[in-house]
Amino acid sequence: IPCCVDMAKFSAPNVHERAGDTGAPRTLVYAGSVGTWYMLGEMLDFFSAVRARDPGLSFLILNRGGHDVIVRAVEARRLEGVRVVAAAPDEVPDHLSRAYAGIYFIKPVFSKSGASPTKLGEYLAAGLPVVVNAGVGDADQLVASTGVGVVVDRFSADEYVARWDELTAMIARGADFRRHCRETARPNLGLDLGIERYGAVYDSLLAGPAVRARGREEGQLERHATRIP
Repeated sequence: IPCCVDMAKFSAPNVHERAGDTGAPRTLVYAGSVGTWYMLGEMLDFFSAVRARDPGLSFLILNRGGHDVIVRAVEARRLEGVRVVAAAPDEVPDHLSRAYAGIYFIKPVFSKSGASPTKLGEYLAAGLPVVVNAGVGDADQLVASTGVGVVVDRFSADEYVARWDELTAMIARGADFRRHCRETARPNLGLDLGIERYGAVYDSLLAGPAVRARGREEGQLERHATRIP
C-alpha cells in the first residue's frame, strides 16, 4: 500500500499548462524535510550542475524546520537561485502548481527498500514530472515504466546533466505530458487506491475469526458425525 495523495487538493492547472504562459519562470521544487534520509547536498549539487546549462532555472525548497541547515549548505556551494519557504500543508498545492518539475533524493539504503515517499504522489498529482534516485522502494520502477520523469543512478554532475536533458525533452511535449503525470498518479498513488487496499486488509482481519470459528464448528460436526452408527 503506497503513501497516497488526495488528488482533489492538487487539481489546479499548472502554470506551464496555461495558455500564453509558455514563458513562465522555470522552478525546480523540493517539498519536505532535510537531513537524515533526505540527500540535501546531492539535490543542491544537481541544481548547480543543471543550472550551469539552464541559467533561468531556480530551486524552491518547501521546508518548515531545517532552514539553517539548508542556508549553510547553499552558502557552502555559493549557489544563487535557491529560495526556502516555510509552507503550511494547505499551501503546498499552490506552490507546486507554479513549479516546472519536482525532485527528491533519498539515501538508497536497505531500510528504504520498502519506502513510499508521499511527495512523489504530490508532485505527479500537481502535473509535475519528477527527478528521483534509484533504490528507494519501487518509485524508480514506477517512474521509468510510466515515463513520468527520470531516475538518477549515479550522484555525479554528468549524470545530473544527462537526466535533466532527458527530462526537459519530455516536458517539451506540452500539456499532454503533464496530464499524463496526473493520470499516472491516480491509479498508482491516489487516495482511492489506499482506501481500497486498507479496506481489504481490515476486511480480511475481521473475517479471519469468523472463518476460523466456522472451521472449528465444521470440524466438531464432522467428529460428531463419525460417532453415529
